Amino acid sequence: MGLRSYDAQGTMSMQCLVVALPQLDRCKVMASKKKPLWLEFSCESPDGTPCQPIGIIFKHGDDLRQDMLIIQTLVIMDSIWQQNALDLNLMPYGCIATGYNI
Repeated sequence: MGLRSYDAQGTMSMQCLVVALPQLDRCKVMASKKKPLWLEFSCESPDGTPCQPIGIIFKHGDDLRQDMLIIQTLVIMDSIWQQNALDLNLMPYGCIATGYNI
């Protein structure tokens, strides 16, 4: 399975391939109200060089549309601040709403 890797500005930096099942020692049920599941996968670049692990938070029963709007707003604000030489070290994450039965 291939995943794109993004840098802090949200631009694609390299291609990353998931090479194993989730690292069970790094997976956990988080403490927030909906009990989201944190999954972490080992990855490597197409030439076999190890990449930074990819973490995924899976939530069920939560409407993520508001989360997606806020994250998109933060990305826009971060780019404006960066253009004005103000680095607040924001690292907005990606968010995908998959549907009710997923």
